[in-house]
Amino acid sequence: WNYSSSNPLDVQENWIASVTGKSYKVYERVADPTISGSNVTVGTMANGRVPVSSQTSVGSSTVNLTYTSQKDQTLYAYIDTNNAQSMSATTSTGRSIGFENNRGAISSLGDFKAGETVTITITYEENRACDFTCDVRSLNTANWNAAYSELSQQLLNVTKYSDTYIKGDVTMQKDGVLMTSIPYTKGWTVKIDGKKVDVNPINNALIAVDITAGAHTVEFSYMPDGFIFGVLLTLLGIALLVLLYFVQKNFDV
Repeated sequence: WNYSSSNPLDVQENWIASVTGKSYKVYERVADPTISGSNVTVGTMANGRVPVSSQTSVGSSTVNLTYTSQKDQTLYAYIDTNNAQSMSATTSTGRSIGFENNRGAISSLGDFKAGETVTITITYEENRACDFTCDVRSLNTANWNAAYSELSQQLLNVTKYSDTYIKGDVTMQKDGVLMTSIPYTKGWTVKIDGKKVDVNPINNALIAVDITAGAHTVEFSYMPDGFIFGVLLTLLGIALLVLLYFVQKNFDV
């Protein structure tokens, strides 16, 4: 899985290709937008990236990107920039969409009919306009459903869980890696069919373990790193307090 791309839409597609072994084209980039701006010089968009610079040091700068849907479809946007004062979108049907400032993330723009438009507006702080990425793509529902159908054949069927424990069954068609969405941190223990196995975190972020073909029972349990040591120190402290009380009471210290 190649997760080095700065664009999470590409990372998601690469993940699907890695786990299915097939190149499902889940996202399709829509036609480049019409771009206009106020108090900025805007360059040419290339793969969603647009060079921008402020024209003057007085007042904020605004960039507008208007996309037209060529067919009935669901649209998603990945927007990433710095120094944004605000980011929002307005559709031709009157819907308003808000985005988090200065945080690259995928956002749903919703469903569109052919010919409908959406205008994304980025307003920059005074004299701080900078390059940005605005990548709008449609979801290929047929390819997504096909990929999901294939992935769902080897899902972990959770049979028991709590805040610190997960147990489930899975049937693997071949030797591979069981990947979870559990954030990796020290303290997790994984057992397959009752035997402890090594945790191999993906990108030091998500818990994953090697697993062989066949039916298995998998258990995830969590104990905070240093918990036992902390308990021992607490017990030692209590013991010392009891001892001190005993000495003071019996020896008049």
